[in-house]
Amino acid sequence: MDLAQKSLLNIIQGLRGWSRDWKRIPKEMHLGHLQFSQVALNEGIIPPGNLYDLLAMLQKPCQEWGISAFEVSFDSDASILKKYGGLSYEAEEFLEEHISVEESEARVMLEILSHCREKFKEANSYQELYSKIREFISSPEHAVLPSGEVFDFALSLQDKKLVDLFFALYEPSPLPYEEYYYCPYCGWTLTIHRGENRCTNRSCHLNGEFRNLVKVSTTSRDALWRLTPGIQRYVLVPGIAELKLYKRLEDKKYNVQLYPEIDRYDIRVKLENSIVDIDVKEYYSIRSLADHINANWQKYHENSYIVIPGHVLREKPYFIQRVSNYLSPEAYRQIYIIPQSKVLRILERGVDGQ
Repeated sequence: MDLAQKSLLNIIQGLRGWSRDWKRIPKEMHLGHLQFSQVALNEGIIPPGNLYDLLAMLQKPCQEWGISAFEVSFDSDASILKKYGGLSYEAEEFLEEHISVEESEARVMLEILSHCREKFKEANSYQELYSKIREFISSPEHAVLPSGEVFDFALSLQDKKLVDLFFALYEPSPLPYEEYYYCPYCGWTLTIHRGENRCTNRSCHLNGEFRNLVKVSTTSRDALWRLTPGIQRYVLVPGIAELKLYKRLEDKKYNVQLYPEIDRYDIRVKLENSIVDIDVKEYYSIRSLADHINANWQKYHENSYIVIPGHVLREKPYFIQRVSNYLSPEAYRQIYIIPQSKVLRILERGVDGQ
């Protein structure tokens, strides 16, 4: 992580902490400001002289700061702070993406993946078990469940380690239940932010109808459990887009497989004379997706596609072109990035014309 990235990470962490206690300025805020100033001075630019000047700058798009090092690290058309306060979606995503996955709840999913890949060498059934788990926790109706249903599904896996890991994907739902509402898109519990019910993910607000919310059910005798925040963010919400495309292709009578080769790709479509592999990427950060592709381009082949969901492109119509601009020469030659709206057309005509 370079100095510009460290600066932004400290500033965003500091802003999050400061919003919880306005009487105390977090040490991360001061450190981030010092690092920000050093990056600016390295480019011969006068930095913001105090924290309040810095806050004013952070409300502007990154490209207006005039400091090129930050444009390499953060979306140039995004700001850190919203105009009327609060972290922008891009800032929240930057923070989540730069916190090590080993330190987050999402590491449990990596352990499940690793275990299934290892056991697959002994038994093909682990492909089915992995897909079964991913499909279950990518379904909004399973975001919040009575504890008995979580136990029933876990025990159906019939693998001691998988059972234990599956339990770690859930946590007790916050009390009192009757004060919480379900997210209309992902099914997770909403939180109150500035007097409004909010979900943690931008996709939920782009796709969900938030005017007629449903309260968390209190009819079950069992305690309620919900997916952990890390699983909600990294598996449930992106998984919704993956499952929707999978089921759409299945409805069109395509021969489709979910999470083939234990999650090497999201969807595999078997055509008459070829195989098409699809990865659905629900990113909003242009640089983050470009960096991910540059690090993993070798796994893709001539009949594989990275698919961008429609709601991402409605939010950022230029997204695919901008991601392509940041790809390495090798990745650019190897990778096809397409909008989800083009998937059926490509499958209908085979894989000849791109």
